[in-house]
Amino acid sequence: MSDQTNHDERADELFKLATQKKKEKDWDGAINALKEAYRVIYQSSLTYSIDNFIRLPQFLQLAGRSKEAWQKYNELLFNGFPTQLQNHSTLPMERSILFDKMRLHLQREKKEQLAEIFSILSAVSWRVGLQRQERFDELASRSSGDGVTVMISTLTSYQTPGIIQQLCEAVTDELRRFPAVDYDRMGSAMEAIISNAKPT
Repeated sequence: MSDQTNHDERADELFKLATQKKKEKDWDGAINALKEAYRVIYQSSLTYSIDNFIRLPQFLQLAGRSKEAWQKYNELLFNGFPTQLQNHSTLPMERSILFDKMRLHLQREKKEQLAEIFSILSAVSWRVGLQRQERFDELASRSSGDGVTVMISTLTSYQTPGIIQQLCEAVTDELRRFPAVDYDRMGSAMEAIISNAKPT
């Protein structure tokens, strides 16, 4: 058996161990197993999905290490992960998944306003992926004026027409810049709008 195969099997064993430790609520054991798996992955030929790397911040939050968990999410967002394919068409989909996990993190922290912003960021990033994959029919139905309005209404607790309109404008402004969407700018714009609104 080659060293490479040994690395791949070892990583899989460590992921299974992390799952078992999680079931036992041995958070330190689960976190250490994941970190060791990531070390082994650096030497692996297999491609692992973002789902494998999202587990660490999830476990950290469950262990009560919320600040560290959020830092790990941001590292994934800005630096990517080992074995990540630099594929122009799939990167936005991975970012969408990451934004959604960050939304869940914020919801567990009872930060509902920020969670709603990350929910929208996730939806917009998915649309960027659709465009890059040239799935134009699906993109058109999601990115039309009505599509954006439905998206905002569905993903937020704000039903006041004026607030919905402002959020739609913030999103639409970035959608016009496809594929160079500035998520930070869009998120800041939405945060400013939501901070001045009251949920209904």
